Amino acid sequence: MKRRERSAFTLIELLVVIAIIAILAAILFPVFAQAREKARQASCMSNLKQIGLATTSYIQDYDETFPQASDTSWNNPWSTVITPYIKSTQTFRCPSDRAPTDPPTSYVPWAGPIISYVVNSTFGWSGTYSANNFGGLFYPAGEGIAPYLKNARVRPLANVNFPSSTVMITERNRAYPNACGGNFAGNLYNWGRSWVGEEDGWGNYECNGGDELGPTLIPNGQRAVSGSPFDGKGPNGGVMAIHQGRANFLFADGHVKAMIPADTDPALYAAGDKRNMWMANRTLE
Repeated sequence: MKRRERSAFTLIELLVVIAIIAILAAILFPVFAQAREKARQASCMSNLKQIGLATTSYIQDYDETFPQASDTSWNNPWSTVITPYIKSTQTFRCPSDRAPTDPPTSYVPWAGPIISYVVNSTFGWSGTYSANNFGGLFYPAGEGIAPYLKNARVRPLANVNFPSSTVMITERNRAYPNACGGNFAGNLYNWGRSWVGEEDGWGNYECNGGDELGPTLIPNGQRAVSGSPFDGKGPNGGVMAIHQGRANFLFADGHVKAMIPADTDPALYAAGDKRNMWMANRTLE
C-alpha cells in the first residue's frame, strides 16, 4: 500500500495562518506600545525623583527656601540653580517628550538644560497682583511680574502647610501643539516661563509674546474639555498628560505620583475649594 505524502500547505491553510498572525499582531501591538509607554513613564518618574532630591539639597543649602522659577530677566531658571546637584542634565528630559533636541545634550549657561518639566508658581489675580496671592512653591519672577508680587521672593519650607499634597514640579513637553498658528511652539533652551502658575482670570500666555512661551494656566477640573488634551485653556492647563492621559507630579515632600492633571485642582481655589494642590499656603485640605 502506497503512503500518501503531503509536500506543502494548501492556499486556504496558508491564508488561515496569515489571518491568525494578523489578528494576534493587532491584539499584541497596542499592548507592546502601552508597555513601552509605561517604561517611559517609570523613567520619567525616576527623573522627577532625582530632581526632587536635588531641589531638597538646594533648599537645605539656602536657608530652607525654594528657588525662584527664574530671575526678572527670564535668566537663571530653577533648573539652572539646581543643576550642580544633578549628575546629568539628561535627568531634566522625559523620555516621552516628543520635541527633538539638537544636540541631545544642549545646554545654555544662562538658560539651563532643555527640560520637560515645569515648577509650581501659582499666583492669583483679583484686579491686581499682591504677595498674598502667591500660592506656589517657586516665586514666578520675570519681567512684568516681579515688581508686583513685592515681598513674595522665595517660599520658606516651613510655610508649606501640606507638603504631601502640594505640587512642586510636573510635566510639559518642550514643544507643544501651538493653538496660535504654526506647528509647534518651542520654549527652546528653557527660555521664557519654565513654570505653570496662573489661575483663571488672567490668561495663559500661550499666544502672548510669540510662539516661544508655553501655556501657564494651572489645571482646573471646572474648565470645558476641548478637542485637544494639550489645550492650554482646557482642564489640563499648562500640564501635559502625556502618559496615557496622566502626568507625573513631584510633591513637596519628595514623592512622585501619576495623576490626571485636573484632579490636582477639582474646582477653582478662588471659589473656595481647599483641595487645590497648587496652593502651598492653604489652611485646609
